[in-house]
Amino acid sequence: MTSRTPGSENQAIEVFFSYAHEDEELRDELAKHLKLLERQKVIAAWHDREIGAGTEWKHSIEQRLNSAQVILLLISADFLASDFCWGVELRRAMERHEAGEARVIPVILRPVDWRSAQFDKLQALPKNALPITTWSNQDEAFLDIARGIRQVVKELQEPEELEKPVSLSPKLGETQRSEETTSPSPSLRLDEEVREVEERASGIGVGLTKEYTALEELLTKKQWRAADEETAKQILEKGDKDKKGWLSLKDILEFPCEDLDQIDKLWIGASDGQFGFSVQKEIWEELGKGTDNKTEYKLREKLGWYQKEYSKIPVLEDGVDSSAAPKGHLPFRCLSEKKFGSKAENNFVSGILVFLVNLLQRCSMS
Repeated sequence: MTSRTPGSENQAIEVFFSYAHEDEELRDELAKHLKLLERQKVIAAWHDREIGAGTEWKHSIEQRLNSAQVILLLISADFLASDFCWGVELRRAMERHEAGEARVIPVILRPVDWRSAQFDKLQALPKNALPITTWSNQDEAFLDIARGIRQVVKELQEPEELEKPVSLSPKLGETQRSEETTSPSPSLRLDEEVREVEERASGIGVGLTKEYTALEELLTKKQWRAADEETAKQILEKGDKDKKGWLSLKDILEFPCEDLDQIDKLWIGASDGQFGFSVQKEIWEELGKGTDNKTEYKLREKLGWYQKEYSKIPVLEDGVDSSAAPKGHLPFRCLSEKKFGSKAENNFVSGILVFLVNLLQRCSMS
């Protein structure tokens, strides 16, 4: 779909960074994760900080924007608020996308309401369009983005690979042709092995997403109460191995971190960073990381849980935007005292502090 500039057959794909200068640090981090693709001459990345002194910057940007085969839109509140990003770069990028001249990829940097923008029909990165800053391990987010960009570049190059004639040796004839077209090259086999290792490290491909399809669907529809109950159900099913109906301290200490991270990311993504276990942990840390009654009461008040009747929690009605509730308000049910260990067992005053101290810190949720 993309026209190539005349040159060598191994010419790198041009990649253009469209971003707000307030996000320069995140752009630099992404560029680091794409550096291997540059060293391999798979891509040639460019952004406006590469414009030399005395050069007409607007002309340089327009020239690169018009020649790039891949355009990365680094989405944040600052990007959407920038007149140049919105009115010039985004407009031209979408024109080239519609004309089939370039592949435009939104990369969600920070939580912001972008779903009604003209690029919301495009597949975004990282996975599930979860903002990079909401990932407990941002390197995993950048890894997912780099893998996605590598795949896009491969798709852009494949048509040319198919058009290349097969070289036939006078001595080997059709035998060589058959081997060339059916046997994977050593580099391809290596790529597949590397991808397997990356997927194991990031939790992708190990069946986690399928387990939490119901939760993801409920969160997408903003069915907060049902999603809260589903979260409690999944936490118990995964951690309560002897089916007693609650989690002991031993259960919590053995709870798989990858599952907790998956659930947390789903909540964060659906709420634009408003809800999630890691959000609750941050609030607890801001209160001094205490494990006493005073800290618990302050935490419950911050989360909007200071109700005489638990049945009134959550206060957020289904379909309502997450911003209508206090930050960290959900999940709630899986942190009630009935679901976790007793005071005698762990010396903490309630389930939420058991969870925050023993599980979230162990799993390095942030």
